[in-house]
Amino acid sequence: TQEHVVSAVEFIRANIDLDRNHLLDLLVDKSIFNILLHEIGHNLGLRHNFQGSFDQLNFHKEYFDLRAKEQAGQATEGDYSANYRTSSVMDYTDLFEGLAKKPGKYDVAAIKFGYGDIVEVIKRDENGGIVRDEHGVVVSEDKNLADLTDQDILRPFKFCTDGHVSSNVTCNRFDRGLTVTEIVNSIAEQYDVSYFLRGFRRGRRSFTGSSGRVLMNSIFPIRQVLDELFYKLIQGDFEGQDPNGTILPENFADYFSALNSGMRFFSKILGAVEPGRYHLDSSTGTFVTGASTEAGGTNLTVPLGTGKFLESAFLPGGGEWEGSERIMRRGVEFDKLATLFAMSMRGYPARKYRRVSLSVNYFAVAREMILDIFSDFMRDGYQADVRALKVGEGNNYVAVPTDYQAAPGEEVTSFKMPATTSLTVKSYAMFFAMLNYNSSADRTFQDYIDFRIKGVDDSSIPAGTKSVEFTSSTGLRTYVVPQTSDDLSISFKIAEPAAQISADKIAAAAKIVELNTTMESKVTAAFEPVMGALKVVFKAANGEDLSAEVEQSLRDDDPASALEVMTGFIDRVEAFAEAQQIAELIATVKEQKETYLPLVDGLPEMLAERQQLTNQVEDYDRSLKDIESALIELKELYEILN
Repeated sequence: TQEHVVSAVEFIRANIDLDRNHLLDLLVDKSIFNILLHEIGHNLGLRHNFQGSFDQLNFHKEYFDLRAKEQAGQATEGDYSANYRTSSVMDYTDLFEGLAKKPGKYDVAAIKFGYGDIVEVIKRDENGGIVRDEHGVVVSEDKNLADLTDQDILRPFKFCTDGHVSSNVTCNRFDRGLTVTEIVNSIAEQYDVSYFLRGFRRGRRSFTGSSGRVLMNSIFPIRQVLDELFYKLIQGDFEGQDPNGTILPENFADYFSALNSGMRFFSKILGAVEPGRYHLDSSTGTFVTGASTEAGGTNLTVPLGTGKFLESAFLPGGGEWEGSERIMRRGVEFDKLATLFAMSMRGYPARKYRRVSLSVNYFAVAREMILDIFSDFMRDGYQADVRALKVGEGNNYVAVPTDYQAAPGEEVTSFKMPATTSLTVKSYAMFFAMLNYNSSADRTFQDYIDFRIKGVDDSSIPAGTKSVEFTSSTGLRTYVVPQTSDDLSISFKIAEPAAQISADKIAAAAKIVELNTTMESKVTAAFEPVMGALKVVFKAANGEDLSAEVEQSLRDDDPASALEVMTGFIDRVEAFAEAQQIAELIATVKEQKETYLPLVDGLPEMLAERQQLTNQVEDYDRSLKDIESALIELKELYEILN
């Protein structure tokens, strides 16, 4: 990402004084020249070569010269190694400054062979050794095809074209990298870099908001790493190699590293949160929308780009779009669905994998992690790791990219935030899991979604089985959710928090009962003195007696609530009298309050605590209802599919 952004920024800085039209002309010139090279290649008979960016052996010498300068921090005068980081102009680049400045070595070699029967062979010295340049790159020389001998070694060129795309992970459009790990990382970077281009209309006449490119150019290529790794294992390509060893192009360590990088990318897509302002709710320990109203509260701003909108946005059409809607913003809900699908699907749709009966998914290699992801989405509990930079005074933070490099003195931390989700995402998480995780190779999925009702059908659960018990939000039934022998029950994972939630709810309800008992005696003792004080203060303030109807309504109300209303009225009269400096009324209020204040001491705090506990019980009930619904929906969906 930094390479991509830096090259674009350098180009703009170099031409900062130009007006907009002149700058656009320069951009067109750069693009047109690259396009001309590409299209002339087609006219000369060259096909696309999507492995040009992976063929480091055949990069131009300028690539190695400029890369050495860039790594040393030396100026390259507007030229970049990215301009030469391909062996072919017939490749598709994903970099702004990756526009080729001349034909690649592959292009030249292919044209010489096609039109002149000339091939490149490895150059040897007088002792028969292979000649290399100052960068260690093999040097070659031209030779007529008819003059080849058995001792000649043809210079190897990597090649794949449109018909080969998806045949392996190094043959993709708009990727780059010298290892599979770098390719995966470049795809992940490009996903973020192109967000504003693919996600918003930005005044464009033609904008469909199509999600297909994300699936085909980002998610599927990274998903394929898993299948290619297993394919190469089956073929014996990694025999004797250490998956944790040094990364070399396409070795076991490279694929293993790429697999982990791909999982981080998928986790990033699934963990996307909405842009906006959030604060840490001290009572729940989670981030919620809006700014904090607490002193010293933690605020987090998620800017657009770091945060991504889940839902698409539309506007009613006008003119030629009359009667239709125009998409203005493409949400990432589809990206999350496509990621869940890619993680669950059995086998990548490529012929060579089918030929060896390869049918693998992430559940087969990382069962606990995948179980966590899918079960968390089913119960809306998926948490994202958000990096945040502290700004200004207090606990104010702004979310930053995961690769953000903090400057000296900057404080960067990480927060857990609930990922943005929807009923659609939740439902498809269930659907994909059931569709792809139930096979004869795994335990039956029914075991993983099993739960029972206590006293109804729980007697068949073997004694000693680890299980979760919780009472429903209505209190009408108690659920028993057994864990499977391999500790991979999805229902157990969903229900696991319920036991603690039930216990917390019971404790909160018991505390409410205790408070009610304590408050009842206080309220009973204070009610009549407060009522008497209210009558005196009301008459002093209004010049008339409190009506019998009002008095009766207060007596008919909940005593604690009525007491709160009466003392609140007296307090407001006191504030009014002090503001207007009515000495007689101030004295009356003060005299009457002295008759009941000792009796209501601590009562306001008890009322506030009871209200807080009541709110907590309601939250616990909602959580228990969500868990109960998730368990029931999971089993119902399984029954539909089976």
